[in-house]
Formats: sequence, structure tokens, C-alpha cells
Amino acid sequence: MMNFLKICAIPALGALVACAGGGAETVTRLAADPALTGGTYSTGGGITLASAYRNVGGRVALCGLWSESAAQTPFSRGKAARVLSSGAVYLRDKRLLTGLGFLRKVPATTMYSTTPAPCRASEEPWRPEYAKLTPDIRLPHQIVYRDGGAVKGPVVDFRQTGPGALGGSLDLIKAIFGNTVRIPLGQSPASGGGRYSSGGGIRAAAELRQIGTNAFACGVWRESGGQSPRTEKQAPEVLARGSLVAGGRTVISDLRFFRRASSRRPLAGRQANCVDTGQPWVSIGNAGEVSVRFPAFVVYPGPDRRITFVPTSGG
Repeated sequence: MMNFLKICAIPALGALVACAGGGAETVTRLAADPALTGGTYSTGGGITLASAYRNVGGRVALCGLWSESAAQTPFSRGKAARVLSSGAVYLRDKRLLTGLGFLRKVPATTMYSTTPAPCRASEEPWRPEYAKLTPDIRLPHQIVYRDGGAVKGPVVDFRQTGPGALGGSLDLIKAIFGNTVRIPLGQSPASGGGRYSSGGGIRAAAELRQIGTNAFACGVWRESGGQSPRTEKQAPEVLARGSLVAGGRTVISDLRFFRRASSRRPLAGRQANCVDTGQPWVSIGNAGEVSVRFPAFVVYPGPDRRITFVPTSGG
């Protein structure tokens, strides 16, 4: 029988779902700010899952995408498939599906709404209130690599710590932004940051500098103490969502190129990483007040306590 494909509108969800005859795969578009979870490897890098519950044929379905860090050690590279296959999704502590290998892989990003996300239906009947719930995805703690040689080698484990696909990318500054230069910040840089609902947070400082005829963005960041294990590796996710704004216009997005400051000394005057914004200094150098901005987002949705990042003002 010839396969056919039809497009089904779902106004309540504000999305298009492709429904294939004969019970084939269903796809949808995720919201602009979907639920995120994931985890990290003990050697660095990790994975991120973006997901949502959808109504497919009157049953609860999980739809989603996943990504992984570009920068990983050989010990964790290629292990994501095993981690996904061991995962499961729950609805109010009832297991809906086991194995998440059906999710589609996309490059590590902060936006998961542009790629069609595959769905898999469970046996649970759909109820309208489920559309507002955050998928309860559980990824078990596991050893992904153990050296079996005579000499004791590395042991690499995976833990569900929240989105982790942008983590290893801190080592890819040149690949993402091109060559960087270092310049000390002035004594009154723009400052921004935020706190995790579980405690602790990050702070960043930045300014625009003229180098040649172009405007360069320069910045540093640091973490505060008192963080939970769920947020200790989340700084790359926060920085990737940050932006430097001048006169109300975004000059550069993704602040992972900022240099990390390890001490609690003031960020003013610290040696900063600078990258070319690609814009002439004359067009933005006098654009107006410069600010460092971060959005609020869910760092860790569950299955236990939900953790959010909330931007704060002040030094």
C-alpha cells in the first residue's frame, strides 16, 4: 500500500503535526522555550534533551530533540546513545515510556523550536491539563567508560545534572567566535548576572572597546559558592543565553567567550577575553548604555526539585 502523509493542525498547541498513515512516526514543533534536561560526563561535556507532552491519537506522547557537546574526551564520545536508551519518561510517577532513542539529534543550541521533533505515544489516555506539565525525564547515573587494562585507568560516569550539551564548548572559543584578544576591563564595566533558585549564581562584567575600526566585546565572569550539584556545571548554559546590549540593540549573543575569573575580587579591571563583533566602532561605539543581560529559564525541571535561573541586578 502506498504511504501517504497529511498535515494535521492542532490549534490548541499552536503547532503543526505530521501524521503518517498506518501509525508511523509523528512529529511536531516544540515551543520557543521547551522543557530542558540532560546531564554531564565526569570528564566534561554532556547532553541536553528538549521535550514536551503532546496529544497523539488520544494518548500521551513524548516529543523531543537532543544534542551533545562538540568538545568531549574520547572516553565519553559516542556514549550518548546508551544514555538515551537507558532513560525513561514518567507522568506523575507513572512510567510512560522506556528508552529515548527515538528523539532526533540536533547541534547543541539554545533554540529547539526550529527543527521537527519526533513523538512516541504511550498507552496513557490524554488529558488537556497534561499540555502544561513538564516532562519528567529520568536518566540514570551510570558508568559509560571503565578501563579494563592491567593498569588502573579512568572511570567516566554520567549524571543527570540538567542541560549539558553546551558545557564542553567552553574549550571551543576560537571555533565559535574566531580569534580572541585580551584586554583589562575598565573600572566601571557593565555588569549582569543571576541566581539559581537552589542557591549560588554567576556574575559577568563587560564593555565595548575599539580595536582598529571595529567594536570588540570584552568580558569576564565568575561563579559564587553555595551551589547545588545540579548547577555546578550549568554556567555554559547560562552564558550561551546571555547577550551584550548597547543602546537597546543586541551587539553580540552567546557570552561563552567571556574569561572565567576564579577569585572573589571585583570584576572591574580584570583581564578579559575580547572578540570582534563584526560591526564598525562608529556604528555602535556611541549607541548608548551598555548592559549584560541574561534571561530567566529552567535549569533543571526534575524529577525532584525544580531549579530555575533568575537574572538579578546590581554589582
